This record gives sequence, C-alpha cells and structure tokens, in this order.
Amino acid sequence: MERRWVLFFILSFLVIQAFMLWEEARHPERRQRAQRIRLNETTATLGADALSSAAKERLEAAVAERQPGPSPSVVTPRTVENTSLTIAMHPGEITTVTTEKYAIGVDHVGAVVNSWRLLDPGSQSFTRRLDEREGLELVQRIPQKFPFEPVLQNWPLEISFQERAAFSYEDLNNVEWKVELPPDASGKRNIVVNCLSPAIRGVRVKKSLLIPQNQYYSTLRISLVNETSSPITVTDDNGWGLLLRWGPGLVERRLGEPDPNVGYDTAVYRKDGTVYSAHPAPKKEPIIADGRMEWAGVEAKFFAAIIVPDQPDDAAKKRIYYVRTLVPSRHDPEIKGFVPPLTLELATPKFDIPPAGEVTFDYGLYVGPKKYEILKQYGHSLQSLMFHNSWSFMRALYLLLTDVLNWIFKLVGNYGVAIIILTILVRIVLFPLAQHSLRINAKTMAEQAKIKPYIDAINEKYKNNPQEKNRQIWKLYQEHGISPFAPLRGCFPLLLQFPIFVALYRVCNDTIDLQGAHFLWIKDLSQPDRLFPLGFTMPFFGWTHFNLLPILMALTQLLATKISMARIKVQDPTQKQMMYMMPLIMVLMLYNLPSGLMVYWNVSNIWQIFQTIYTNAVMAREEKERGTLQTVSVQVQPQKKKSKK
Repeated sequence: MERRWVLFFILSFLVIQAFMLWEEARHPERRQRAQRIRLNETTATLGADALSSAAKERLEAAVAERQPGPSPSVVTPRTVENTSLTIAMHPGEITTVTTEKYAIGVDHVGAVVNSWRLLDPGSQSFTRRLDEREGLELVQRIPQKFPFEPVLQNWPLEISFQERAAFSYEDLNNVEWKVELPPDASGKRNIVVNCLSPAIRGVRVKKSLLIPQNQYYSTLRISLVNETSSPITVTDDNGWGLLLRWGPGLVERRLGEPDPNVGYDTAVYRKDGTVYSAHPAPKKEPIIADGRMEWAGVEAKFFAAIIVPDQPDDAAKKRIYYVRTLVPSRHDPEIKGFVPPLTLELATPKFDIPPAGEVTFDYGLYVGPKKYEILKQYGHSLQSLMFHNSWSFMRALYLLLTDVLNWIFKLVGNYGVAIIILTILVRIVLFPLAQHSLRINAKTMAEQAKIKPYIDAINEKYKNNPQEKNRQIWKLYQEHGISPFAPLRGCFPLLLQFPIFVALYRVCNDTIDLQGAHFLWIKDLSQPDRLFPLGFTMPFFGWTHFNLLPILMALTQLLATKISMARIKVQDPTQKQMMYMMPLIMVLMLYNLPSGLMVYWNVSNIWQIFQTIYTNAVMAREEKERGTLQTVSVQVQPQKKKSKK
C-alpha cells in the first residue's frame, strides 16, 4: 500500500482521537448525555397513555424491580393558605388550540401547557419517517412510582414569584383558572387564549397566549395585578422577580431505534452574543447564570422550545435576566433506566406592583424545528442555536454544507442524489490539488524505489548501530536530493477533505432534513443502511444489522489503492498486507456511521479511481514523449548470509 495512505490513516486516527479527547475535556456533559441516551433507549420517558406496548412492558418491569414499599397514601385535598381555594391535581379541564403547526392543550389547573403537539415538524422526510398523524408530542410525562398516583411534575409556562419575606404564590400553578378561547378561533389568523387566576392575597395573574395559525413563534403576556391599596414588592431570597418555566425537558422521537421515545434535552441560553448550554444533574445543585439574556430554553436534537424575553433594541439598555436549570426531585421517580428531565427557569429582576395597578411582561415563544432558515426568519439571533457547540470555523462549514445540500435538494428532490452531487462538487474544487498530489506521489515512489537497495544495505550494515544507520540514511537522501518528508506532501489533499468529512457527519447526524430521507435501498440517510438484521449481536462491536455501504466503501478504497499503484509492481509482502488490511480496518471503524456519509465516501472513492486512471495515462504519455517511460519495480532485496569462517 502507498505510504501516503498509511500516513493519512494514521494521522486521521490521531486527529480524531485528539479531537474527541479535547471535546470531552471541553464538554464533559456530552459523555453524560450519551450515557443518558443509552439508558433512555431501554425505557420510555412518556406516560402510559403515550408509550408503545414494548415500552410499557419494560417500564412495568422496571417498576416491579423496586424494593417492596408502603402503598401510596390517599392524597388529602388541601387549601391555599388563608383562602378557600382548593389545590387541584393535573390534568384538569383541557382547552385545545389547533393551528397548522400545533395542537396545544391548555390545562385549566394553573393555566399551564399540558400538551404541545407539533403537527408540522418542518421537514418532509421527517414527517414521512415519523408517520404520526397526531403530531409529535413535546411535553414529557413523568412515569409515576405507583399506579393511580397523582401526576407530580413541572409543566411548560408555569410561573412562580414571591412577596418579599412573606408569601410564595407557587400554588397558583395548582388551582383552577378561568380560561377563555374566542368562538370560531380556528378561522382566525391569530388565536388568543386568555387565562385569569383567582385572587390570592389580593393578587391576580393574567396570561394571554397569542398563537398564529401558520407560525412557530407565539407571544405570551403575563400581568400581575395588585387589587390592594398597598404596593407589593416581588422578590425572593435571590433578588429575583417573576419566574417563567419550561419543563420537564423536551420529548423527541429518535428515528431508527426500537424504542424511539427518549429524552434528548439540554438547557440553552444566549447572552452577549454567545450561546451557552447547561446540563444539570439529578440531586445536584442548580446551574445559575445571569446577564442580558436574549433568550433561554430547552433544545433537543432536532427541536427546541425557546423563551424570548422582551428586550430593547439598544444593547446597552437590555435588561438583566436570570436563568436557572435544575432537575427537580419530583422528576425522579427512581425507576431503573429512567433519566429525570430538566426544568429551565427564566427570572426577571425584582419589581414593585403599585397599589391598584399591574406589571406586565412580554415573551416570545419559539417551539419548533432546529432549522436555520426557519429560525432566522423570527429574528432574535435564534439561528445561532444551530451547531452552537462547535468551533466558529467548523460551524460555518456545517452551515455552508447544509445550505448547499438543501439548494441541490430543491433541484433534484432527493437527498441521496444531492449528496452525490455535493461530493462531485467537492472533488471538482479539490481536483487541481489532488492532481498535483498524485504526481508528487508518483515521483516520490519512483525515488524511493531507486534508493531502496541502498537503504536495505545500510539497514543490514548498521543494524546494531541505530544512530549511525540514521545518519547514513539521511546522507543518502541528501546525495539523491530526496526529502524524507516527501510522502507527507501527497497527504495534503486527503487531509483537506477531513473537515468536510467531519462537517458532513454532523449534517447527516444532526440535521432534521436527512432524518427519514430515502435513497435506493436506504430508508434513512441519517442512520446506517441496515440492509437486513443479522439475527445476533456481534461481540465487541454491537452490530445487529448487515450494512452494505461500509463494505462497498472498503472495496472501492481497495480498488482505488490498487489503481494508484498500477505503475509500480509491489513485491514487498508487508506493503501488500497493509494494502488489504487498511480497508478492513476502515470497515471496523466506520461500520455504524450514517449512510449519507457512506454515500459520500463511496462516490469520492469512485471519483478517485477515475481520476487516478486519467492521471496515470497522462503521466505515461508524458514519459513516452520524453522517451523515459519505464516501469518501476519495488522489491525487497534478499539479505546475504554471512559466510562462516
């Protein structure tokens, strides 16, 4: 095998390992999230009404594994302190608002969101693969410890605030509100849901949710009304005012898995032009941040729920907000395999409600797909959510490839064909460099073949003196005008493709448009092609399906290598072994990568085959014209046996 390929694979492996180690050191939460995902693949995070039958069986088995404990006690209704208001259990009466994008269920208990179903996920391929007419439910259900136990969890759009050193209004999330939906709301451009809480200690809360018919961006207005004749200072021990919550987490369907109902959520917020992420853990302290927040929310792999507080356009006048992310204890039913989801809180600074007056806060709500062109149209730099956990250079490359791929898709109508065209475009751009590389490699291999007998002689003569051997080899290179680093020059075009390879991996893995995209026998370009199940699990590797594309990749890689060495007769058994072993190693390393990436690699190998044939023909013609056409033979010189004296 060519030395440049050996060097390329070694360098690539070292770069990948170094990059992964650096990323783990930089983002240790990713490893934790990967562990959370693996755990969640065995147990659903939805309630019993939304779980598949297989998930229900696993969840029931997990509950059955618990140690025997006392039966749940009967819940005794209680009233809010110094009032006749009774604490109610969720869910209460549900008012459902249906638009072209959503079906939102507003619970009259607390005026919180009981259900937020995404009817339009923003991607045709995702919709086809999802095949769920009722939409994608984004609000998680926490499994209960015992059957018939009341549902205890946070809900989206909960609020919380406290009168200074006095009373907490947390119970407003658990009492009956008055919820009004205008008649014939389905025919209107914007649907407005008005909610009014009962009075507690002379304070009422109004919630007004404006939902457009064909948008992913809604508006929430919260007003605190003081019905007393005295001012009320709203602040807690932290100096925070009104808290608005989104929780628990964000449910997302992972495609291609036996049980796709798993959580994949992270808290995110943007301040001072930078996007940050937070990964709170169960039974750990909350993660707190403050500053001129532009937005905060929860993201999953393909979807996000973002709260955008009202801020002035002038950056210097932006208000301070506080973000707190935590995993509430009520989200941890201590069921084996279930990972408790997080809750995000966005809080205002402290404020005063004047006597017989009110204070109003406005928020934008983006609940929808993580798709650059969709996020960008709603402003507030929401598009910065895309690939925010990447280097600036790589993020720009991810976005560029995504745009180019989507542009090609609009022309051809198939993402598999779009990847093929994208591969050809990349190879055309790199053609001059690759051509130069092939010529350098041919020259280098001829030079190496020319001096190989001398190197073998030096190795034999100075085999017991490594320092002198290296000195003589270096001297030999200088006498023949050969650089020992010449093989590295041919690796440059290959290494130049490495960022594109990594970028396409992220695009295939994290872009919603490739989820469920079909091509030939491939059912999902974001997953391995999985031609048929093996019927067993491959030890050490965890393979459960036969993937054809990695095999084709190895064959095309082997063919490309053999053609590139057609002008050189390799008789070194070590090089021959490497030539056949490297494709096998690549199969083991890349077997479970997304099929879209394998399509790219196979097409790139096929291009390399034809480009090498063309280059060899051109070089042979040039040598013939100069009268220097010759075939170089690379052989291992037999070592002479020492004669016995």
